[in-house]
Amino acid sequence: MVDAECRKALEEKNAACKKWIDRPTRAKRMEYERLRKIAHKICKNRKRTHIDSRIRDIEENIKDKQIRNTYKKVGSLKASFQPHTDLCTGTNNEIISNEEKIKTRWKTYF
Repeated sequence: MVDAECRKALEEKNAACKKWIDRPTRAKRMEYERLRKIAHKICKNRKRTHIDSRIRDIEENIKDKQIRNTYKKVGSLKASFQPHTDLCTGTNNEIISNEEKIKTRWKTYF
């Protein structure tokens, strides 16, 4: 979804933000705000076109009577982001977040 033009706009915005933070002046702030608006518009338009293409695919599946694919794509479109957490409980019911400790805990478990 993030293409080269969007990535370039974000990099320019981030560079302007760093310049503004290093030495805050009114001109640098205005430049940062201008680039922020441009980057936001570009990314918003890219996201809109991406979602529109996904909706068109769903509509084509409906026309072709591919119901299973339709429901899969609608479900993926409706689903929100769910972060994956790698946590495990230890022997004393403490929460373990270190990857190596989780591996050793699973080895002892099995």
